[in-house]
Amino acid sequence: MNQQELSSGNQNLDHSLDWLCKKVDKVLDFGCGDGKMLYLCAARGTKTHIGIDVSPAIIQKAKREVEKSVDKRFYFRCGGISEFTPLLTNSLEAIIIFNRLEQMRLEEIEKVLDESKRVLNKDGKLLIKIGKNNKSVFKTKEEWKTEITKYFLFKDCCEVYYRENDERQNLFSVFKQELLPQK
Repeated sequence: MNQQELSSGNQNLDHSLDWLCKKVDKVLDFGCGDGKMLYLCAARGTKTHIGIDVSPAIIQKAKREVEKSVDKRFYFRCGGISEFTPLLTNSLEAIIIFNRLEQMRLEEIEKVLDESKRVLNKDGKLLIKIGKNNKSVFKTKEEWKTEITKYFLFKDCCEVYYRENDERQNLFSVFKQELLPQK
């Protein structure tokens, strides 16, 4: 595996993907687009990849890429939040949600975070990247952190800079950790 196959082109994003994929076999990308993040996860050793996106055209593109690939462990579905429903509780080890939550209403954000917590196993990991959106429910990194940590334990937040758009996005690394019952 060469470095180019492992690189997203952004050091902070690559570091976060390394963390996400360590000791992980099954990953879901909610808002997967053409599946690029799932392919980067596969290059890091993950085994099963589920992509969900609302765009039928982009899901068809992702499926065509899988057909050309030797690796067939990619499953793409067209849909939104309701696509979490068939997923079994504690069935995933990692989830990626990039540039989706800031486009949602508060009740949708809460539903996605709640469903993510439900489907992640006890040590599950979640990467959330928040892009710029003036209509977003939450405006600051601190407001997003407060909302996300209602559901997950905070690990880190770093900035991902996109030179071509001169845009900075916040990337949250969080995890689910079941509390042990009190004796």
